[in-house]
Amino acid sequence: TFKPPHFVEKRLGAYWLLDQHNIIDRNLFCFGVWEQAEIDRLQQMSRAIARGPERPMFLDIGSHAGFYAILMAKSGIFGRVMAFEPIPRHLANLNANLLLNGLTDSVEVHALALSDKQAVLRFAQGPATNRGMAHTIDGLSTGLLNAMPKDQIVEVKAERLDDLLQVRGGTAGVKIDVEGHEEATINGMIEFLKGNTCALQVEILPEAVERVSTLLATCGYKPRGNIGLDHYFDNAG
Repeated sequence: TFKPPHFVEKRLGAYWLLDQHNIIDRNLFCFGVWEQAEIDRLQQMSRAIARGPERPMFLDIGSHAGFYAILMAKSGIFGRVMAFEPIPRHLANLNANLLLNGLTDSVEVHALALSDKQAVLRFAQGPATNRGMAHTIDGLSTGLLNAMPKDQIVEVKAERLDDLLQVRGGTAGVKIDVEGHEEATINGMIEFLKGNTCALQVEILPEAVERVSTLLATCGYKPRGNIGLDHYFDNAG
């Protein structure tokens, strides 16, 4: 009640620039946690695929304010952490959180969306009460915000991960939270998924679970259960 709209608090061993209007930030401030079970599950799976002293890399696709990227970077599990976030106001929050935690040199930030082709996509930015609902209005999306005013829509750059990252024979933990753009994102990273051993956490709307699971199966990935909308896959055998 007595906090300004934006303020800094320490939660989960990290500092965060919080926004009172945003549901994720309010949960962090009031309860001290957000998606703890999901974080624990993905870390456990990532440890399981690690090979000897080699540390997996971590890809935070749809990073928002960097919640996963920062906690994974601070965990010590991962040797390289990359965050992909296309929306300018989310990027500002992400970079502020990295600065607060001394991680500006440890987390590689890519100001773009990942898709199945190089393109310019239009994004609805999401309501102030839940900025995590931001999504592309080009192609498949949640459909929740397609009627947003034009001044709330931004154009962002999109790339294929396979054009950006030629890593093969390694291990990786991957979080994908792209609000309905999962199939396009995965289609743009097929070679990465086939060429590395990965543990995946993919947020999938119920109507798309079968399609996304089938697509991942063609890359050799098996389902490993779910926590709510977050579904887990790996190709570790």
